Amino acid sequence: ESQTIRFSYHLGNCHIDVPKRDEDRYFISAEELFSEWVKREDVLEVPIGVDHLGNKVFFEFSSSDSPHLLIGGTTGSGKSYALETILCGLVTTYSPKELRLELIDPKGNELLKFD
Repeated sequence: ESQTIRFSYHLGNCHIDVPKRDEDRYFISAEELFSEWVKREDVLEVPIGVDHLGNKVFFEFSSSDSPHLLIGGTTGSGKSYALETILCGLVTTYSPKELRLELIDPKGNELLKFD
């Protein structure tokens, strides 16, 4: 069975959607990610997963090149869980002096634990 790869262009951005087959999906626990991670003092970063070679993948929020994060996916694909994992990792790793969050929750129920 072939996969449908979709392309779209909007406002100078290119979006390429390559859906994964069920046999290509893999899962990693947040506990595993954060237990093996060593916080760096010079950047604000958080581990988000592993690549196809097993190397840790990080988001670095301290760079002026990465001020925004967009998490996309289909219903039930884990977007809310991914966001919660990132936020939990940030608030448990960094002190209030190091990190200040301003969170907007349009649904009013996704980010209640961060009140």
